Amino acid sequence: MSAIQKATIGNKELRIMQDEDPSSPREWDNLGTMVCWHGRYSLGDKHEFKTPQDFSEWLKENKAVVLPIYMYDHSGIGISTHNTEYPFNCPWDSGQLGYIYVTHDKIKEEFSTKRITQELIEKAKQQLLGEIETYNQYLQNDIYGFAIIEKSTCDKCGLTKETILNSCYGFYGHNFKENGLLEHAGNEWKDAMLEDVQQ
Repeated sequence: MSAIQKATIGNKELRIMQDEDPSSPREWDNLGTMVCWHGRYSLGDKHEFKTPQDFSEWLKENKAVVLPIYMYDHSGIGISTHNTEYPFNCPWDSGQLGYIYVTHDKIKEEFSTKRITQELIEKAKQQLLGEIETYNQYLQNDIYGFAIIEKSTCDKCGLTKETILNSCYGFYGHNFKENGLLEHAGNEWKDAMLEDVQQ
């Protein structure tokens, strides 16, 4: 696997690589449920709503925080959501994919409260937006890992041996300073990493 970024400290090298076998974030313990309808892709969570109309009918009898999910499909899939306006500027390769929602009952359970306030609704919305962002990173293969390699050269034959000292994968997003990758690798690598990695 080829590295997309490297940094060196003495005889050690940090290699950052794309995670080629990530787990879907929809397998995690999420607050929201994604209901999506698409003819070619199986996206979001499993659900029993055959059509968007079925979901709309369900909402009439169930209180929930709901956000729309839009998809852009052109040389790859991208998803987004927005409370007030359409997030993509291409009408040909994009459209509404479905919704992400959380019921008021689940909000009460997750946040250990008996009363739904506007502040709590906004907090739930922000968590749903975070789940959309993470799932979008998954769909766009924007997930990375690292390996710290120690190099040693044989005095007799001159061959270089590489030993993996540490490795970890599953860091979402290409800002390695903020997604926890460099922190997990060790503080010494923050200064050693190239400037464009830190941005």
